[in-house]
Amino acid sequence: MRTDATIDRKQVICKKSSYLGFSKVTARTGDMVVYSEGTEWGTHVGRVIGRIAYAPALGNEQPIRNYLIVASLSNDLTFVGERWVNPEDVSQVFAVRPETAKLLAFFLSPEFGHESVDNLRRWTESGFATVNDWLAYEVTHEPVK
Repeated sequence: MRTDATIDRKQVICKKSSYLGFSKVTARTGDMVVYSEGTEWGTHVGRVIGRIAYAPALGNEQPIRNYLIVASLSNDLTFVGERWVNPEDVSQVFAVRPETAKLLAFFLSPEFGHESVDNLRRWTESGFATVNDWLAYEVTHEPVK
C-alpha cells in the first residue's frame, strides 16, 4: 500500500460513465463503480473509498492525479483489494440502494439453495431483490393481459 499519496473524499467526474438506469457521471465515497483494467481482464466492481488528489511519480511514470481509490471485489468473490482506478476506465457509477444490499444478501444466502428451481428462475427474471419480494408481488397483483 502506497502511503505517499494525498487522498481525500472529493467527487470525481467519470466522463465515460453511462447515464442509463441508475448510473451517474460523478463518483464519490460510498458509490459503486464498474470499471475495466484493459480488455483482457474484463470489468470489475468496486466501491469508492476516496479520491487520489495526487501521488508522486514512480520511476518513468507520470504523477497520478484525480484517480479513484476503490475497494474492488474479485471476480470470484473471494477477496477485496485496493485498486487505483483511472476515471476514464469507469463505465458505470451508482449509489448503493437498499434493494442492492438486499439482493446481494439473498443472492449469497443459504436460502437461495433451498428455493425451488421454478421460483429461482422466475425470481431471476423478475427484477425483485428476493424471491419473497417477487412472491409478495405475485400474490397481490393480477397478471398482465
